[in-house]
Amino acid sequence: MSLATETSTAEEKTVYSVCGLLQFSKHYAGQLIVSVLFLLLAFGQKLFSNTFSIDTQGIIQNEDSLYKSWFELERFGLVVFKKLSGTYQFNNALASFTMVVFFGISAVIWSYLLCGSTTKAKLQPAFFMIPYVASPIFAEMLGFLLLGPEISVASFLVALSLMLWSNANRPKKLSALLIVTSIVCATLSFTMYLAMVTFFITGTAILYVLRYSDSKYQNHDKNESRVFLIGSVIIFVISYALYKLLNALAMKVKGVTTNAYISDQSRWGKDSSSVILHNIGSHVLALYSGEGIFYSVIFSICALCVFVTAIYHVITKKISLFSCLVVLLIVLSPTIMSFVLGGIPSVRTEMTYPLAFSFITMVLFSGIVFNIRRNVQSIRVEAVTIVAWILIIAIGWNQALITSRIFYTENVVFNQDVLTVQAIKSRIDELGLGERPKEPVVFVGNHVAKGNPDCYPADQLGLTGRSLLEVGFSTKHGTGVKKQFMIAVLGVHYNQPTNKQIRQSEQDASVMPHWPDPGSVAEKDGVVIVNF
Repeated sequence: MSLATETSTAEEKTVYSVCGLLQFSKHYAGQLIVSVLFLLLAFGQKLFSNTFSIDTQGIIQNEDSLYKSWFELERFGLVVFKKLSGTYQFNNALASFTMVVFFGISAVIWSYLLCGSTTKAKLQPAFFMIPYVASPIFAEMLGFLLLGPEISVASFLVALSLMLWSNANRPKKLSALLIVTSIVCATLSFTMYLAMVTFFITGTAILYVLRYSDSKYQNHDKNESRVFLIGSVIIFVISYALYKLLNALAMKVKGVTTNAYISDQSRWGKDSSSVILHNIGSHVLALYSGEGIFYSVIFSICALCVFVTAIYHVITKKISLFSCLVVLLIVLSPTIMSFVLGGIPSVRTEMTYPLAFSFITMVLFSGIVFNIRRNVQSIRVEAVTIVAWILIIAIGWNQALITSRIFYTENVVFNQDVLTVQAIKSRIDELGLGERPKEPVVFVGNHVAKGNPDCYPADQLGLTGRSLLEVGFSTKHGTGVKKQFMIAVLGVHYNQPTNKQIRQSEQDASVMPHWPDPGSVAEKDGVVIVNF
């Protein structure tokens, strides 16, 4: 019996189980501990943090309104989960803590799923977990605390769905139950965050490579690999159809329609083909060249090594051409959202990047160590093992430093934002209009926090780490965001201006000094204007 799996007497069949997970955790305890250290290095400061992410102030002020918008964004599963888990009333500190804890748990589950998928090669879970938990892209996604903890739960459900399907080589009744449960888990994950679709697709491709790329499956057991692949497609199609059905019912019950935010993201049919191809091409180039803080050329180098190795194995007839194409799909999986949307996606939707990155590093370094141990008997074997560990730790260290710096920037900028709104409140108080003026407040323009030399500049960040006072697509939108932030951190309420008052305030602000100069906060025509 493998430490991560149980096997049948006829041939090795993966059986995922709670006991298998416990055995896996016990056997690889040292590697899991090292991986947790990298999790703490990257995300540790968020464990006990109370900094706000975008829209946090909105949920504090009016949670029902924000949760209603989640129905419009086709994420009703998030609301249901919060109701069932008792976290419907938002607690920012709790969300920050559970985000880190749930993320660590989901990383362990995914490493068990992948490392337990084969007994042929000894995959090292730390080689997967270290780059996974240190990924800057997860900092951008999970740093959005309104749904950070739930994203990890959805990721766990995808892994569980794939485990149940992998276990479905049983008598018909049990097999049917496992398949149905697999569909339920996948459907639930899609209702929480639709980008989990890309996780399911990439996870399926990874399992296929790990379990069925062996030459035995192209020569004697083709049916088994075909059943797995076709079954995965059927499970995905049914799960997605159920998601669409349940989502339609939820929206009908709630009396809402799909938010334009969803449809506006897709550029297909809106931009010309040349523009779409240019945007996709520029994004693909940025991703694989390691442009910016979220992508790394390390991934591209490792992916190239794995793909070249796959081509070599096709030539030597160790794997099939189809398996090689699946490897290519995994390498290209980070670009899925770019092709789906026909443009440049938000970084936080590209969660397949760290999944593919981590799988590639695990296969590459585990494969090198395994093959040398099997074929070479000398002191050089240990030397290669040590080098592999040094390289994976270096990759994790590089990624964790970026992630940690993103959260450090977020903390510094948040504190500067708090000081700024405190100063604004003091200026408004000096106008002598009372503790809660009847005059509405309008914020004209945006304010960018200065940070410090150790912080990332705003143009390198996604949303995590940005000043909430720089958020505003219009005067009306920006005023709402900034007022909500003041309510959340200071507990002060100011009246909402009318559209006419906003337009007049924009004209009045054109001749006013800019913040923080004297006169940048003034009362004009019955409206308090803060001119950024």
